[in-house]
Amino acid sequence: MVEQKDIAYSKLRFGLALKKVLENNKAKGLENKAKGLKDHNLINSFGKLESSSGLRKATLVDIATGSRSASFSTIAAILEAFEMTLTEFGAYYDNISDKEVGEYKKEIEKTRKERLQPKPTKKKK
Repeated sequence: MVEQKDIAYSKLRFGLALKKVLENNKAKGLENKAKGLKDHNLINSFGKLESSSGLRKATLVDIATGSRSASFSTIAAILEAFEMTLTEFGAYYDNISDKEVGEYKKEIEKTRKERLQPKPTKKKK
């Protein structure tokens, strides 16, 4: 039987792979922009992935942060939007080290903690 910690690790690793695809696409977009090329179909954000995949942005962010498991139909929708095969996505997944997953987990926890802290209120003059 698969342990909860292994499931959590796999979700984080999948989420990090998704994030890396988006980051790679952002870099491609900047490269193309420097060359004077525009690619309106390049998916480089969760918003664009939402539009292309038909999945809610909140769902995609939950998957990327390891808060939610992705069903196969969800994975298929994501890959179709990226025009990527499971093998190509698997290469991103397989190239992620345990150290990277640990760092990503810390990054997510830090962001969550910061969001939970109350924002300072502005004093009225």
